[in-house]
Amino acid sequence: MVGYSAINRVGLSVAMPSLSAAALRAVPTDKLARGTSNASFFLTMGGGFGIALLTVFFQHRIRFHGEALAATQTSANETTLELLGGIRRLPAASGMPDLTQATGALNYLSQMVLTQASTFTFKDTFLAIAVMSLLAVGPAPWRKAMVETLDAIRNLGHIFCNYHNPGRNLQWMSVS
Repeated sequence: MVGYSAINRVGLSVAMPSLSAAALRAVPTDKLARGTSNASFFLTMGGGFGIALLTVFFQHRIRFHGEALAATQTSANETTLELLGGIRRLPAASGMPDLTQATGALNYLSQMVLTQASTFTFKDTFLAIAVMSLLAVGPAPWRKAMVETLDAIRNLGHIFCNYHNPGRNLQWMSVS
């Protein structure tokens, strides 16, 4: 866990300055303070919403996997019965009562189900994060082509409007 946190912090410290610079590159210098404030606000708000949505997703998926795994743990499942019998034999050697042995075995089984459900849920959550990251970063290589296409369409519209309204001066915003 410490290694993951260290890698996470190093990654953030490398990525954040370039993200901030990219966000503020288009802001005029007289509005830089306002732009910095807005960028910081939306970064914090987006992070808060992202964590909240991932938590909801995680809770939903852990319930789903827990119920699915618990449904397989029946008296007809030979593997479950073998596991419970093996667990009950451990405290039986020390002379524990049968009720305590059965309770301990069922508690151990429930902990195993929870652990497996958590493992599946973490896999689902990391997959969701990967998909969202690809959706966010995926269009980046085509951004320049999209901007050039929009500029070409805008120029055609400008030519068309000047052709039909020659005395009219139109102001067009450029996409940066």
